[in-house]
Amino acid sequence: MGSAAISIKKINKIFRAGCKTKNALQDLTLNIQPNEIFGFLGPNGAGKSTTIKLLLNFLKPNSGTLKILDKVVGKEEFRHDIGYLSELPFFYDHLTAHETLLLSGRLSGIPGTLLGSRIQELLERMNLTDAIERRVGGFSKGMKQRLGMANALIHDPELLIFDEPMSGLDPLGRHLIKGLIADLRAQGKTVF
Repeated sequence: MGSAAISIKKINKIFRAGCKTKNALQDLTLNIQPNEIFGFLGPNGAGKSTTIKLLLNFLKPNSGTLKILDKVVGKEEFRHDIGYLSELPFFYDHLTAHETLLLSGRLSGIPGTLLGSRIQELLERMNLTDAIERRVGGFSKGMKQRLGMANALIHDPELLIFDEPMSGLDPLGRHLIKGLIADLRAQGKTVF
């Protein structure tokens, strides 16, 4: 078996507020293999989002090591290899769905000819073609969640990290995302 797509070793994260401390994570060790779908489940407050924020280098651990695709988080650049969907995706309300993906694609360095077809493909996949020229500020929570998924996929990353990807989705949206995750695995992607 080769290198893990995600390697978490003895991670500890303590939050301090005044005199109080809270151990959000204590000696968490976890390996996710390439081409694996890994569901990170637990009750509210268990440290799921904290773990994701540590993996993305939004937070620093108190101790332990994290690696993504053999790159040490916080020391080596890895973000171009991953797609991320936050629990509450944020968009510029004045942009359309097309403009949102165009901006993300350009920031990811996707050439213009490829970018146009990639945007169309993702908007179709996320059932957002009817909303392609609508401003995101008028989108429902479920539509924003599906646009966030398209945004995470725009640069065709090897690893995808989704924080509560089903949040705000109706049953049809949930079915769509489950199918998408299965398709990503069939393409050789890793999904956390």
